[in-house]
Amino acid sequence: MDINWVEIQKSQICNNDDAILYNEIVACYKNKLYRSGYLLAWILLIESLKRKIIELASLDDSRGKTEWQLIEQMEQNHQSTDCQITLSAKECEIISDTEFTTINSLWQQRCIFAHPYMQEVKVSDLEYIISKLVDITLSKPLSLSKKMIEERLDEIVNSPHVIPVNPDEQNNFIKQQLVLIKEKHYPVLYKNLFFYLSKAREANNNTIAAFMRRYILILLNNIDINLPIFTIEKQLSKFPNICWLIFNIPDSWRKLNDKYQGDLFRYLQSAPKSLSSNLIVNAYSLISKGAIVKNDYLKIYYDKLKCFSILHSYTLYIDKSILLDRIWDEYIKDWQFTSQMKYIEFLENLNVPVSEIFNNEESKRLGVFLGNCCRNNTFSALTFANKCSNIWIDNLYFCSGVIEGVMSKDGNIYIPQNCFSCVLHIFSNLSKENLDIIIGVLEALPNDMASQDLFGYEQIVKYFNDNKHLISDQSAHNRLNDLITKFYEPAIKLKAQGF
Repeated sequence: MDINWVEIQKSQICNNDDAILYNEIVACYKNKLYRSGYLLAWILLIESLKRKIIELASLDDSRGKTEWQLIEQMEQNHQSTDCQITLSAKECEIISDTEFTTINSLWQQRCIFAHPYMQEVKVSDLEYIISKLVDITLSKPLSLSKKMIEERLDEIVNSPHVIPVNPDEQNNFIKQQLVLIKEKHYPVLYKNLFFYLSKAREANNNTIAAFMRRYILILLNNIDINLPIFTIEKQLSKFPNICWLIFNIPDSWRKLNDKYQGDLFRYLQSAPKSLSSNLIVNAYSLISKGAIVKNDYLKIYYDKLKCFSILHSYTLYIDKSILLDRIWDEYIKDWQFTSQMKYIEFLENLNVPVSEIFNNEESKRLGVFLGNCCRNNTFSALTFANKCSNIWIDNLYFCSGVIEGVMSKDGNIYIPQNCFSCVLHIFSNLSKENLDIIIGVLEALPNDMASQDLFGYEQIVKYFNDNKHLISDQSAHNRLNDLITKFYEPAIKLKAQGF
């Protein structure tokens, strides 16, 4: 005898009630009551299988209910149910065909050992049935068959009210079901979930679609989706839109191998504009949440965004420098009024402070673009700048960019007559601190483009003096006056010479 061995076997038992009954078998083993132990082990095996059939029936499994009714009827007729329980367990896929054969051989031995004068029961006989008892049933929790998996999913689709509303409760609901599903059934489960997700999306059934997607995401933690048995290659080929729904977050994305990741982005690249909107949103979800995406795939993403106007796609630019380059190319650099008007439309479309979307450097660059439009005398730009909207007027970097865009040219100080009134209006709306900083930046600019335009100088000075009230801070007023004098120094000299 090996006492340690029977204790090791006990450690594998899942059910506490089974463990208690197992102790009686151990007692027989220790006391060399091998025949009694064998018969008790057989009873425990049959009762364990019977309990699992009853549990299936209680879970509203059709086969479980049918088989339990057969067993219950036999019990009521005082008939032996051992063989029927074994057969029912196989029908319910609680045991495999091989295990069914093993149990039949144990049943034959049990019938022989039930007659004490027929054959001696050896310790090896008891050890054998104990090992099979634990291996076949006691160490295995109840699990769902393939048919039960399909039935349960079908029930969810037809009765969506059974789905918990709270996401955490949905997670628990799914995890409880996964406990009952054998690993060998995971491919069947995945394919069914994918099918129901596809059908739900097709029918615009968001509740079912969201639940099936959540189920798949949780299942992905337990499987290698790249294995051929999960047929992911076929799904990427035939149902790429559904695949994008599943792999649009970092956790699921990193479970795909490089080839399949590339398949998704190559599909995005080739998809017509009519199908691209949802794909772009899925790709945005993936990239914006920090997934590791190859540069080649990022290029595909940003190239695809060019299919849509800036006004309708700017929120999808994770790398805002690419957006700003596009704004410059499409709206600003050609100095066309109609193009620059579209930039103003873009700014007017921002309904939150610039700082909530763009960092300091990006905000300044946006301001420079606005200043360029004002210097170009684009009417809508001047109107927009004069409004001093609260989405940007308190943003030092944007305001500094606007003033730089208007009052610098080729790196030099520049004071354009056409929009000086706009500049002065912006200055009047700045905080003292920001005003001092921006004037300081202008003072540091070289004056290699100083103007000889005497008429322009006189017009600027007249407007500046007529609107002294706009700059209440005397120090700031004087510094601005000095900047004007510095820029128009050649014009002032000409005036002094009588020209």
